[in-house]
Amino acid sequence: MAQGGRAARREELEARARECGYQSLEHLIRATAAWPAADVVALVKREPEQLTERFTRHWREVFNVTGARRGGQARAALDTKARECGYKNLEQLIRRTAAWPIAEVAALTGKTDSWVEHWRSAFSVTSTRHAAQAARRARTQTAGLKSLAAGEQPVGPDGKLRCRVCGVWRDLLDQHALRAHGLTVLEYRRRFGLANTVLLCNEAVWQGRDTDGWRPRYDRRAQAHGYIDAADVLARCTDEQAAAVLEVTVRTIKARRATPAPRAATGASRAPRQSG
Repeated sequence: MAQGGRAARREELEARARECGYQSLEHLIRATAAWPAADVVALVKREPEQLTERFTRHWREVFNVTGARRGGQARAALDTKARECGYKNLEQLIRRTAAWPIAEVAALTGKTDSWVEHWRSAFSVTSTRHAAQAARRARTQTAGLKSLAAGEQPVGPDGKLRCRVCGVWRDLLDQHALRAHGLTVLEYRRRFGLANTVLLCNEAVWQGRDTDGWRPRYDRRAQAHGYIDAADVLARCTDEQAAAVLEVTVRTIKARRATPAPRAATGASRAPRQSG
């Protein structure tokens, strides 16, 4: 089973333990150490799941529960093996060798690769080599962000914009800022001192948005109320009035004002019709 699958399974078992009135899976296993293995299975099992007494023996071995004689003996043997390798116990061996390739740990202990993967999962040990690689990627990704001046928004040669919070490059920086960091367009602009004329999406994408139908649709709504087009509404109305005319939310109006689209002059503005 992949490591992600094992982690998900462990979370599921932790949740079941809490449903049974225990603080955690380990608490359940220790509290039921004197129970027959079949009784522990009956407590944890959910239909139509197939669990056997091997489940109980496995987790008693993982947590080194003394009430489980066979499991305790097996864990004690593994601790002895770890001491032969120069470590205090099995857990210390697994944690101290987290940066080692799995094959090398298996060779040290005389076990299989799957055995090493099992105990790393049991002790929630992540390879420090992978953690170091992730840290290096994060440092590279955020390099240079602190040196950017207020009002500066990096744009790559392909038109993508660099997020000033985390350093990633995105076509739709406005959407990324909201989904990844909880920042609206206005909040992002204020945080980094950006002018309202600075686009927060790839310019090519913006042009695509402009030609894919939103402007003609809003223009028709504006014209139905006596305005020239949507831009005329934005120029002459408050946010609340514009939202009512264009049939959108005030938040959408604020976003449009924050990222204005260029429009060609189409003549003088007309006063809106007076509703009867």
